[in-house]
Amino acid sequence: MTESKRVEALESADRQTQEFLAVLAHELRNPLAPIANALTLLARKPTTDPAEIWVREVLTRQTGQLGRLVEDLLDVSRITRSALVLDRRPADVRAILRHAADASMQWFDERRQSFSISLPEERLMADVDEVRLSQITQNLLHNAAKYTPDGGTVELGARREGVEIVIRVRDNGIGMTPELLSSAFELFKQAQQGLERAQGGLGVGLTLVQRLVGMHGGTVQARSEGPGRGAEFIVRLPLRAEPAIVRPQAERPATSGPAGGARRRILVVDDNRDAAQALRLLLESDGHEVQVASDGPAGLAAARQYRPGVALLDIGLPKMSGYELAQRMREDPALKGTLLVAVTGYGQMHDRARASACGFHHHLVKPVEFGALQQLLRETV
Repeated sequence: MTESKRVEALESADRQTQEFLAVLAHELRNPLAPIANALTLLARKPTTDPAEIWVREVLTRQTGQLGRLVEDLLDVSRITRSALVLDRRPADVRAILRHAADASMQWFDERRQSFSISLPEERLMADVDEVRLSQITQNLLHNAAKYTPDGGTVELGARREGVEIVIRVRDNGIGMTPELLSSAFELFKQAQQGLERAQGGLGVGLTLVQRLVGMHGGTVQARSEGPGRGAEFIVRLPLRAEPAIVRPQAERPATSGPAGGARRRILVVDDNRDAAQALRLLLESDGHEVQVASDGPAGLAAARQYRPGVALLDIGLPKMSGYELAQRMREDPALKGTLLVAVTGYGQMHDRARASACGFHHHLVKPVEFGALQQLLRETV
């Protein structure tokens, strides 16, 4: 095989891998959506039954974990293809770390682990993508919780060292051998191999941490004194050279009526009947009027008869895709004022670009956090 043929074969294999990951993500996101919405519905109905409370907590944790695994795997793929772009802005790293710690408490509570956070009084300003830095921190905290026994300790700290911000995550868990230390950030690498993989996971979290930190111009290092002696991960980020003014976000005015803002006429089009029904029940519990259709032509007919103010459309619909449905709705003068929102398992950049070109105003990726949808409905009245 010639060199050019070999390069062509490798590029073809890479394309097939990326296409497989995109399809896998879509197929996993679709069932996650109705499960997440059903759990949100259950959370609105208080219960005092200890067994039911436990079941709800387990379902919520595991659904969230599956969603994180899907997103981490896709993020590694995006970085590999240079398709992930950071939204870097001046920010106080302390606030981001506190948010990440709050979001991670469920892992420590579940295993009765002691967690502490130590931050300086001085601001730690850096040019960072806040979402990605929170993701970095949560991945490190999740890794620490996963490899620390029940009742163990996990510590998160940060401070200024010269022209750098140094973030440390330390635990007293199972530790790492020298061999594992040298390959800790390799894709699909785990502390335990074979049939006993009790900790689970895909082994992509630390790879993602290393690549995201690198995109910020920083470094990450793993340390351990050996098996049974815990581990420490140290992230170093460039300190922002000049002071920046951090303006607090303006408080939103209180809204009356439904939690999603004013009462809306909403059309949901999704061929996954469980997903459509769960979303319908949630929206109706917020006071909205909702109609449901399960394919493209039925969705178009319902839109013309119902005249919704908002249409939540899946993309992979039978008989007529969500893209075509959006275009047909855009062409109808009677539906000119309808807000079109794609609610889909397709979430890559080219999917978003195509949705925008077809007339969608917003693009939400399944499973959609219902609070995010409520906020969108409030802001688009």
